[in-house]
Amino acid sequence: MPLPVSQTRILKKLEAGQDGTKKLVRQFGQQLVCVRYRQDRTAGRRYTTVEIVVDAGPMPEDQRSKRALMVRLRPMETELRQAVVAAGGLWDPRRRAWQLKKSAIQQLKLQDRVLQN
Repeated sequence: MPLPVSQTRILKKLEAGQDGTKKLVRQFGQQLVCVRYRQDRTAGRRYTTVEIVVDAGPMPEDQRSKRALMVRLRPMETELRQAVVAAGGLWDPRRRAWQLKKSAIQQLKLQDRVLQN
């Protein structure tokens, strides 16, 4: 009995446009994300699977971001950074700051580090 394809061993993953994906790029166009070559040794079968984009649209605004503020820490403040992470802080590399709930900012006494929009 063959395994479900999702449980087969992935031999190779290629990004769209690499050698081995040209025919599928012609078939799926810009929607093609990657191609995976899979193998089920027990059933003696091989599979080619593709990942395609089937829908795209604006990202819904995260409810968390409405209640969160951005705070900046200094690079050497490792213990404080660990406390921010433990409090649910998320790093935003684009803004080079931490996104944190107001309640956590108050608890950690970081009010003076809140960035202005």
